[in-house]
This record gives sequence, C-alpha cells and structure tokens, in this order.
Amino acid sequence: FGVEAKVEVARLQLGDKGGGWGLRALGDIGPGEPFVALPRAAVIEMHDADGCPWRPDQLKAGVQRQDAAQVWHALPLYLRLALALVDVCRPSAPAAAAAPADGAAFREYLQILPQSHAGALSWSREDLVELQDAFMVQKVEAEQARLGAQYREICQALQEPPPEDSVRWALQTVLSRAFGFHCSGDGRLSFAPEQRVNMACL
Repeated sequence: FGVEAKVEVARLQLGDKGGGWGLRALGDIGPGEPFVALPRAAVIEMHDADGCPWRPDQLKAGVQRQDAAQVWHALPLYLRLALALVDVCRPSAPAAAAAPADGAAFREYLQILPQSHAGALSWSREDLVELQDAFMVQKVEAEQARLGAQYREICQALQEPPPEDSVRWALQTVLSRAFGFHCSGDGRLSFAPEQRVNMACL
C-alpha cells in the first residue's frame, strides 16, 4: 500500500522480522507529531453514519430495506467493522455485503492475521470455570450472550449470514487491532475519547 514509502526513514528504523514487528523510533517523538503516514487505501474503515451495505437480494424474504438498516445501525461500530473484515476475507463472495475495500488488495495483510483467537469470547463454559473468578465469568458470559443476540439479529435479516465462528474470529481480530477515531466533516481522522469516536479503522 505504499506505507514504507511514506515513512520518514531518517526517524524510523524498519526491521526485517515481518508481520509488522521491528519498527523502531530513532529519537523522541513529540505529542501530536506525525512520524508515519498510512494511505487510506491501506485501511478498512467503518464510519458510524455509513449506510447499511446489505443489498435487497441479500435480505430474507419479507425483510424491508428500512428494517435491515435498523438492524445494521443497532450493531456496535466494531461489530460492523468485523462484518466488513469477514467480507474482505471472502473476495469470491458476490459484491461484498459490508466490505468497503477490495479483498485482493488486502491479501498480504490478511495472511499475517491469526487463524484463531484464544480470547475469552471463544471460551466454553468449562474454560470459563477455570478462571475461578465469578465476576469475570459473569462479564465474559454477558459479552458472549450479547454477541449471540446480535448475531441472531443479523441472521433474521440476511438470507445467507456469515458463519458465527467467522464473525467471532473477525470481532476478536478487530477488538485486538482496530483504532477508534473521530472523523471530522472534512474527512480528517484524529484520536478521540471513546464518547467522540465515530469511525473504527483496521
């Protein structure tokens, strides 16, 4: 994506370990001082105000466009970004349901993503009991239940929803890697407190 060409090489040292590791600053970096530019073409992004990407032919019989849009906008921003990632990972799927980017262009990045996650969203009840912490078990089970309910909403809207394990994988990928930004009216992105975040970027 031309990321390396935009790095100020005099300020940074690029290692050769692969997978994004080995990037080191050679000096102090001041607050707000840019040191690397990432082209938007290298970003899978989801704006809170983006319209529902599901096409009429993807919806279940009887589901109206406005109903699908209501389901879409009720999903958390990071789950919408995860659905976009699922679609980018399926470049052969018909005209990507939620993907704002070309899957082929992201192939190199997709290849370095983990194939599975050991995160708590994937844990069984038996795994959770091993925590021996009732509060944490309750928190994790609540998150698992919330994701399950959101996935059922997606299934109610789409004829062929993505597999639940793919959605869970993508969500954990996004939660461990994405950044939240505030996108201003002119399209500029800036880091912002959680209550001002309106765009998630992977």
